[in-house]
Amino acid sequence: MRISTGLAVFCFGIVMAASFVSCTTGQGGQTSTSLSVSLAADKTSVLADGADAVNFTVIDNSTREDITSESVIYLLSGDGSSSQTTSSFSTDTPGSYVFYAEYSGVRSPEISITALGMDAEGITLRASKNSIYNDGGDFTVLTLTDADGHDVTDLGTFYADGKPLEDNIFSTTTGSLTPVTLSAMVGYSQVPNTVAVTATSNYQFSSRALLEEITRTNCQYCPIMQQVIAELAADSPQVVIAYNVHNTISDVYTGSYSAVSRDFSQAFSDFMLPDDSGRYTDAPKTFFNRSKDNYTASSNLTQEFRDKAVSGPKDVAIALCTESTAQTVSVEATVGSKKDFSGHIVAVLVDNGISTESSYRVMRAYYPSVEGHPQNFVTRQPVHFTAEFDLTQLNVTAVENCEVIVFVTDDADGLCETVQVARIGEKKGY
Repeated sequence: MRISTGLAVFCFGIVMAASFVSCTTGQGGQTSTSLSVSLAADKTSVLADGADAVNFTVIDNSTREDITSESVIYLLSGDGSSSQTTSSFSTDTPGSYVFYAEYSGVRSPEISITALGMDAEGITLRASKNSIYNDGGDFTVLTLTDADGHDVTDLGTFYADGKPLEDNIFSTTTGSLTPVTLSAMVGYSQVPNTVAVTATSNYQFSSRALLEEITRTNCQYCPIMQQVIAELAADSPQVVIAYNVHNTISDVYTGSYSAVSRDFSQAFSDFMLPDDSGRYTDAPKTFFNRSKDNYTASSNLTQEFRDKAVSGPKDVAIALCTESTAQTVSVEATVGSKKDFSGHIVAVLVDNGISTESSYRVMRAYYPSVEGHPQNFVTRQPVHFTAEFDLTQLNVTAVENCEVIVFVTDDADGLCETVQVARIGEKKGY
């Protein structure tokens, strides 16, 4: 299903990729990865009833083509031997099963599928948070794990005060002094524990900040800022969401399908440094919350950025749901607000799989643009925003290496109000 105009939630399951030989392309001798193979599963667990099945897909990451019919999928045994299987797997024996794929001599990394027995003994229900904002946009994510710690959420049916939910998320516009009881079943068996979640209008939004860094390969001072970004990335939870924009002389954006990312890189430089004659080549350039004031590279900036983020505005929040196919990454953002204002929503696709000194969250594309989509925000009226990225134009290393960042700016000062980030296939509330 294509996400472009409506509300939808997807998770694509497991995707793992292997990248191998580099070669010279026909585009000016630029280097690109010749073959990168992903094995994807449409879910991470099945019932061990002999009928419930997981379906596999093999993807050539260089072309984004579905190559399942041309590949061989193997089931790996505990002794290291393997046997050929099909693109659909079912079993009546509970346990953990490991698979990999081969295509043109290239082997993908392994993925694990859990086959669960018909009762819910040993399964634990968890909620991503125990309090949500009752504007209908925020939600808590429900997950199930078995006794060995395997995620078996795919097998669950979820309930709020006994009423079935459409998915493994709970959201409401109703507030109550009594917490809502969330429960789950696997097949016809009740999961032993329940979770209590409070829905309230007194919920406090988190304060998060955006850090955008113009960098390039072989940059003299960029390592200083990359260390700052690495320290911010180690925070849990992250209060500063950072990503890198390689400038137009960086070799990161060369190779097949590089034109889109290069154009966005230039557009970002035009937007943030309109009066700088060296805006396409200079680095590092560090921008905080979309302020066009550039910070001088310094290792002392880590704590300064943390302090600024924690003390920042708490009027706007973002929830994210992402999904992928072989050709696209799609995201739905829900923006909740405690104030009325006009602003913009921006989505950024970033790639963590690039082999370079500035490889963390490298920008691949913006949606719909660097400036974003204009939007009016009203108190307690969540705004739904969808974005889709065409992977065939972006030369990402592999889908599982990507993340989506979404942020909101206020037209009054142009600054970022808040930001959120999600992995592919992740659901995340305010």
